[in-house]
Amino acid sequence: MAIKMIEELDAGPVYLREPISLLGGGEEIVLRIYQAIAKLIDKMSVQLPEPIPQNGEIYSFKRRTPADSALPTSAEIKYLFDKIRILDIENYPPAYIEYGDFRLEFTRPSLRFSDEIEATVKIKKIKGT
Repeated sequence: MAIKMIEELDAGPVYLREPISLLGGGEEIVLRIYQAIAKLIDKMSVQLPEPIPQNGEIYSFKRRTPADSALPTSAEIKYLFDKIRILDIENYPPAYIEYGDFRLEFTRPSLRFSDEIEATVKIKKIKGT
């Protein structure tokens, strides 16, 4: 989405929108976002459209911390899969669980038969234990 800058953050009228699929892993989604941004830049370099005011509910999100990547101890498989895949991005804290003195970090998830997740697991000793 290309937004006209105004005093309030992300509140300006919208020049253009480009749909983005949320299928696949985090890296794939980020790549599609970059491709959508390039399309918007190309379109706007030819002709600047008239911006349309935003409407609807305002959403705000707090800044993520590494602790936000912790997987819950009880959840649906689909929720766990989505959390692992969306955090599977370079330079982003991966989804993890702590087990005793170890942190198990999960990347590259695949959903199998809708009730199993296959993933790569990296096991690290928790510092200070």
